[in-house]
Amino acid sequence: MPESTVKISRRIAGLSLLLGALLSFSPGQSGLLHQVILPLLIGLGAWLVLGSLLAVALAGSIVAAVHSNLDSSDWVLAYLYPTICALCTLVVAIICVRRFRTHINNTRHARWQRKSEGRATQGNHSSGSSKSSHDHTIDPD
Repeated sequence: MPESTVKISRRIAGLSLLLGALLSFSPGQSGLLHQVILPLLIGLGAWLVLGSLLAVALAGSIVAAVHSNLDSSDWVLAYLYPTICALCTLVVAIICVRRFRTHINNTRHARWQRKSEGRATQGNHSSGSSKSSHDHTIDPD
């Protein structure tokens, strides 16, 4: 199966999951289904549609932080939402640190590559090459 077909199938499944959960969701309802399971299914559907864990984790941390209430007697508002917020924030931090490290390593590698090419070019000029550094003619080779 081609990669584009897999992506489209994943997105259609995610959209179906997202729409089904949204149509079943009632924000005024209390209970495990409406406070935990359906929001998690919405997040899973969004991840399948977007393909970006960073976007879903960032949105999840914001939504969980907004709905958290540490003074509430409801365990979902007092304990579960703050835990989800902390976990999503940790995921965002890990992804950002990994991307930063990858960027720094790529930059460092490119810099060393340019330096080693510069040394090789300087080594060729100093090893008896007949061309001077001021010669701007185009070599047909």
